[in-house]
Amino acid sequence: MSLPIFYALDTESKNPRNLIFEGEEAHHMIRSFRIRVGDKILGGDGDGTLYGLTISKIGKDSVIGNIHWVKKVDQERPRICLYQAVSESRKMEEAIRSAAETGIASVFTFIPKRSCKDREKILGKLERWKKIAKEASKVARRAWALDVDFIENPLSDLASGKEEGISFVFWEEETEKSFTNSLPEVAPFRVDIIIGPEGGFSSEEVRRFKEVGCMSVLLGDLILRTESAGSYAAMLVRHHYGLLERGDLRIWQNTHPSR
Repeated sequence: MSLPIFYALDTESKNPRNLIFEGEEAHHMIRSFRIRVGDKILGGDGDGTLYGLTISKIGKDSVIGNIHWVKKVDQERPRICLYQAVSESRKMEEAIRSAAETGIASVFTFIPKRSCKDREKILGKLERWKKIAKEASKVARRAWALDVDFIENPLSDLASGKEEGISFVFWEEETEKSFTNSLPEVAPFRVDIIIGPEGGFSSEEVRRFKEVGCMSVLLGDLILRTESAGSYAAMLVRHHYGLLERGDLRIWQNTHPSR
């Protein structure tokens, strides 16, 4: 059984020989995964650094691993950013988990014009979404953990970042431009994927996205759910630029020794 990455996010706990997991992460390793001394695991900081570890000590509230190697993993190019219109809680959680599993770098949640969502309630859910992103990133064995945030104005954000890449707004009424045929041959620094709420964007909203340099595209004849469209598009981007052929994280695979 391949284990997830275990994140040790406290940089002060690192030294040249050991990585220390504490608190909730240590409890999770001990209780859920039954980590034992001698097990080989993959550790990380969620910020691009990986550690090949052998567990050397297990305490009540901590786990210590001896470091065998350290590897810095570059962020993928293009960096895929998902602008996800807020929907109901279950769908948002599914969208975030799928984003982590499909290599999306950042999820920017926003309230679309036609939504009656309460801003304060959305902000109250942000910490839970961040936690879901972290846990899903570990299961997906990501060197770079998925980042989740809320933005007030996606139009302003997209306009300010247009020099870094290309932005696509997905619209079921688009009749000319397909997403895959619109991806440039050479990978840009960044690809933005903009997904609307249940029912999609209005034509006025799409017009405003186009005004700040976004391209409206379709994903074929099938209508995807708001919670799955972003991750589906992300996998198409990764396939287009050969990112599914890499194996940076297929290292230090662990199978528990027979007990």
